[in-house]
Amino acid sequence: MASVSTRLVGRYRSMSTLESVAVLLVLVTALVHLYEGVEDFNEGVLGILFLLAGLGFLGAIVLFFLDFPRLPLYIVGIFYTGLQFVLYFVLRWPEVYDTLGVFDKAVQFVLMLVLVELFRSERAKSDEETAGEETAE
Repeated sequence: MASVSTRLVGRYRSMSTLESVAVLLVLVTALVHLYEGVEDFNEGVLGILFLLAGLGFLGAIVLFFLDFPRLPLYIVGIFYTGLQFVLYFVLRWPEVYDTLGVFDKAVQFVLMLVLVELFRSERAKSDEETAGEETAE
């Protein structure tokens, strides 16, 4: 158990500013979805979907701090967030001007931009490491 907590502390200390922003944005959208899930729980499937979405975002944070490989985490995060972004407008049209919903979509839009940049920088770092290994051989 000590090794997991040591890895978590080490991961937290080595986070870039952009990674910190991503974690904060993921936490905000997770909390919004959990709140909406509890609020809409009696309405059936929609409340459950909100809860599952919120838990999915929290799961991503856990994977991030457990040092899950970054590239797949960023790719899945972009598509997961993008799908929710689009579904909000599809399922709520034309009543899309809910204050909390619009706030969450703004958070998710910025999150997608941050994840794309994190993906690009992680891929570039991975490409540099691969090129360095090929040169060394």
